[in-house]
Amino acid sequence: RPRCAYFGEMIQMDASLHHWFGLEKSQLHIAIDDSTGTIVAAYFDTQETLNAYYNALHQILHTYGIPGMFFTDNRTVFEYRKKNTSSVEEDTFTQFSYACKQLGIEIQTSSVAQAKGRVERAFQTLQSRLPVELRLAGITTIEKANLFLNHYVKEYNAKFALPIDHTKSIFVEQPDSQTINQTLAILT
Repeated sequence: RPRCAYFGEMIQMDASLHHWFGLEKSQLHIAIDDSTGTIVAAYFDTQETLNAYYNALHQILHTYGIPGMFFTDNRTVFEYRKKNTSSVEEDTFTQFSYACKQLGIEIQTSSVAQAKGRVERAFQTLQSRLPVELRLAGITTIEKANLFLNHYVKEYNAKFALPIDHTKSIFVEQPDSQTINQTLAILT
């Protein structure tokens, strides 16, 4: 799969279970721009959850705007297909896919890890560097680790991401806070 040419054209999303900090493993959720390798969102949670992916989407919407597409794995947080049916009309939207539909964000999924090469390589780099940084900073809780990510992601992007050419960005303008909050609501 060729790399995208425009910033925001495709955002790869995934989570990685690892000993990031403290005694327990946790999940680091990241979203990375395919064209530049820029981490556009990062969030720790105890498990791979809708809450964490909503947090990442909130970061993206607030900081950059609406991207064109998310490329993810086949987790049910992104896509749910009824068994023994191939018809999309009979499928059910997940909370995340419904929010993306409301914003006009396409979701593509793959069960092949290599298809999400940018995010997989980023996790390799992060797994070798981030735990050391968190330990040196004395981070032992998820709350403090998420605060630390704000500073760390900027350093990571400065070191590893390609420069962003804002003239080649397809991010749609950021929605206002009320729209973001209403879109990222849990519907029942």
